[in-house]
Amino acid sequence: MSYIPNSIEARDVATLVHMQTNLRKHQKEGPHVITRGQGCRVFDDTGRDYIDAVAGLWCASLGFGSERLAQVAAEQMRTLGYYHLYRHRCMSLQSRSPRRCSRLRRCLWPASSSSARARRRTTPR
Repeated sequence: MSYIPNSIEARDVATLVHMQTNLRKHQKEGPHVITRGQGCRVFDDTGRDYIDAVAGLWCASLGFGSERLAQVAAEQMRTLGYYHLYRHRCMSLQSRSPRRCSRLRRCLWPASSSSARARRRTTPR
């Protein structure tokens, strides 16, 4: 399949490895480009709609196209769009639970529940 140079389709095939995708078939048939979402539906570049049954892989559990969420996100981006978590100690959390931490050798405050679960599986007891 031929693509317009530097198009989203050409860049997708040249640079992305999609999980659980047959890459030879992907190169031959091309990518499935999703262009927008509204509520629980997403739309491809031909206008066909699909129900997003996995909520954007857990990142869009409130749906797509919410004006209220867009306004809140825009306000947050104006305030502080990003800040790293490296070497950041959250003393307020530690001070709220001093007895819990005093019984432990060390405390770890993970950034998300998935990293907490991963850390719990790999930390020797």
